[in-house]
Amino acid sequence: MRDGHIIIGTAGHIDHGKSTLVKALTGMDPDRLAEEKERGLTIDIGFAFYGDKASFIDVPGHEKFIKNMVAGVTTIDMAILLIAADDGVMPQTREHLDILNILGVPRGFVVITKIDLVDKGWLELVTEDVNVLTKDTFLENAPILYFSAVSGEGISEIKKTLDAFLKTPSPKHDRGFFWMPIDRSFTIKGFGTVVTGSVLSGKLRIGESVELLPARRLLKVRGLQSHEKNTEIVQIGDRAAVNLASIAKGEITRGNVLASPNFAKPTKRIDAKYQHLKNAPRVLKNQARVRFHVGTSELFARIRFLDRYFLDPGDSSYCQIFFEKEVAVNRMDRFVVRQYSPQITMGGGIVLDNHPIHRHKRFSGEILDHLKRLESEDAKVIIQELLINQRIPLTIEEIASGAGILTGDSKTLIDILETEQAIQKIKSGQKIYVLAVETLNEYAQTIIGILHQFHRDHPFESGISKAELHHKFKKNLEYSVFQTILVQLQNEHKIAIEADRVRLPDHSINLNEKSLRIYHDFIDELKKDKFRTRKREEYSELLLITRDLLDNLIRYGRGKGDLFILSGDLLFSKESILEAKNSLSRFFERNKELKLTDFKNLLGTTRKYAVPLIEYFDSLQFTERNGDVRILKNS
Repeated sequence: MRDGHIIIGTAGHIDHGKSTLVKALTGMDPDRLAEEKERGLTIDIGFAFYGDKASFIDVPGHEKFIKNMVAGVTTIDMAILLIAADDGVMPQTREHLDILNILGVPRGFVVITKIDLVDKGWLELVTEDVNVLTKDTFLENAPILYFSAVSGEGISEIKKTLDAFLKTPSPKHDRGFFWMPIDRSFTIKGFGTVVTGSVLSGKLRIGESVELLPARRLLKVRGLQSHEKNTEIVQIGDRAAVNLASIAKGEITRGNVLASPNFAKPTKRIDAKYQHLKNAPRVLKNQARVRFHVGTSELFARIRFLDRYFLDPGDSSYCQIFFEKEVAVNRMDRFVVRQYSPQITMGGGIVLDNHPIHRHKRFSGEILDHLKRLESEDAKVIIQELLINQRIPLTIEEIASGAGILTGDSKTLIDILETEQAIQKIKSGQKIYVLAVETLNEYAQTIIGILHQFHRDHPFESGISKAELHHKFKKNLEYSVFQTILVQLQNEHKIAIEADRVRLPDHSINLNEKSLRIYHDFIDELKKDKFRTRKREEYSELLLITRDLLDNLIRYGRGKGDLFILSGDLLFSKESILEAKNSLSRFFERNKELKLTDFKNLLGTTRKYAVPLIEYFDSLQFTERNGDVRILKNS
């Protein structure tokens, strides 16, 4: 974060002097819309700069524009609550203060405005009301200052107090990736689309790519500004303007987020802890439809309590929140909940899991304990909970994003957890995945269960193919990760792998003496037939056995590797496959290219058998097709 750079938000009832104070402090009028200037009424959030040290976000006070107010204050470091001396504490004064508390704004002060309109006695009464209002809030014991826009009285004291705040900027939590909720989108002639917002995490440079969420659209950064000055980089704590390439203004709306690519996934469900306001007008029922505010976005959602049927004013509950459209949020983001209609602020809370896999069972002690642990400040606990709850291998970057911590810190903590044997790393290609040991044990039990069932259903097969096991187990699990897990289970002697087949270590096929004699006769016939083998029914007639018994003998032989099935139902003995391969090797010692006719002549067979055989060698990468010929690929 730039030294001393903080973002300040105004709050307070309509016509209590928020924009006037910002203009007096900065010399800039935060009301930018023509309608605002004409009506003398702030409708949308406005912006101004206090030197190079701070940015102001000025918010509307009218109850109709509370959603714009929330969009403004979700990204601030401190707040100035304004109360007009002639009106005193008003409805939106209370609601704005509730919202600031819900969002966890850490500090600020109060300014009583329009002091030229009241006498000293009245001003003392208003001050007493302010003390009552701010009790048990972040503004309890905060400075209370006084201001007259007519005479300018108090402005020097306000500047002095503000400058003192700027000397000790609020600590900011850098997640290690760029994150900027968008509050404005507009077009500048000659430059194209520009968006603005407060940078809540990470850095962004000109020329880098950034992801627009929840649209998942990758965009190029053409230019950057901070404090209306061109810059090569913007970072956590900045008010930033980002010039984006190849996108129209209308394709971006307030509530969208600019983020580092591939660090966050939009979601329609979160786990959270919700706090109902003490002064909420009524209970909140389970599955109530509400207005949900997070970052700069407003969405419709339903709150599903996990430990009760309704929530009384002042109470809190773990819950799952379901959105009507996708949203991009981070773990530990704070949110505000307002009643659907009439629009009243009801409460708010904090995101505990920004991408839960499952719809939770209600009144489950296990789930409630899990969510309670997610409130921990111990990052190791959070990583373990994340891995156990997701029950899938995650990359270090995914863990960092889900846990809301720096990638470097995640790597360190993962190494510690691996030493403690709580997690296990799985390398697959260039990627490293992490899996909870508890989940790996669950995987082993599931795979062993599938193998038991397969052996019961297919007693004459040596094992299940890897592809079929992958489909039965977790077909959405990356195949290379699945194979790595199999190898690990084999090293632990929990399973056995032979070629492409997986079985239990103690599984074997035992033929009786008569069946074993028939099997050897069958293999001998395949060897004699070489590259012109017969149909299955012909072999069953030749051996005087049923088709069912022959099929079982074929499964047995395939599992042992004595025979191969190509092109659906063509049978070949192992010896015939080896002979065909040796013939190819000798041919390529004298020739560079092989035609299908050459291959047929080598084996003394027909196209029906030659094509599946040469395609089999292609699949082994022994040969490679090049137009109408084959070449030797790997000797």
